[in-house]
Amino acid sequence: MEIRQKINVRGSINSLKNGDWVKIPRCGYKPSYVRTVSSILSADTGKRFSVNVTENEITVIRTA
Repeated sequence: MEIRQKINVRGSINSLKNGDWVKIPRCGYKPSYVRTVSSILSADTGKRFSVNVTENEITVIRTA
């Protein structure tokens, strides 16, 4: 039995400092969801993010 821990995606992305990143597993989250959260946070806070997707994970980097 595999136990997966839920990630607070919005909170994790919002808490990033300039140049920091967070890796989110694709097994539980869709890239479109992570991109949408990043975009909304950017509009709400003025922070800028880059979202990169690979086969196994989604990496969000705070760029400004």
